Amino acid sequence: ENYQPIGGGFMDFTTDYQLNVHAQTISPKGTYTYTVPDSTEVVRLFPEIPGYYSERDTTHFLANITRGEIIRDTFILTSFDYIRRNFELVHSTFINGTAYFDNPTKAYPELTRLAKIATRMGAELDLTGHTDGTGAESGNRQLSIDRAQSVKLFLVEKCGFDPHKITVAGYGSTRPVCDEDTEEGRRCNRRVEVVFRMPELPGSE
Repeated sequence: ENYQPIGGGFMDFTTDYQLNVHAQTISPKGTYTYTVPDSTEVVRLFPEIPGYYSERDTTHFLANITRGEIIRDTFILTSFDYIRRNFELVHSTFINGTAYFDNPTKAYPELTRLAKIATRMGAELDLTGHTDGTGAESGNRQLSIDRAQSVKLFLVEKCGFDPHKITVAGYGSTRPVCDEDTEEGRRCNRRVEVVFRMPELPGSE
């Protein structure tokens, strides 16, 4: 995320459709090279750097690539620490008074990305639901829990995330982050927040 080179990991390559993986060490300068056999039709690359998440892999189909040509790729990775401090669900907000997403076409890809990130990190998730200030607070508390449950349900049923690695809670309307004077502000407060809980490493205090 700071555009500095990252070394110490591997670039994983597959050079066939069976996804047989080859690993190439990444240099301290963040560079890697790999020469594919002449018969290669496709090459897929994915960086594996301890403590970092890659937003994408990349695939090259080599039918129109000249033999000997150098293909260059650049991967921007994000540290687990940066993700823990900055990740938020932007589009996973809810229809007023319900636990239904108000924009599923944007919420579902966002939640799928969350599942991928948490899986790569080996993290467990704490989900906390929130409401806007309309309605009785007694109902808002349960509604906020239901919203966190909606996110959990999607992660488990659609993304295969382990349900035992997710906890849910709700705070009703007690923790607003946006001004309640506008509908957009109220929509902003109808949200779920995420905390990544990382596993304790052996020997850590």
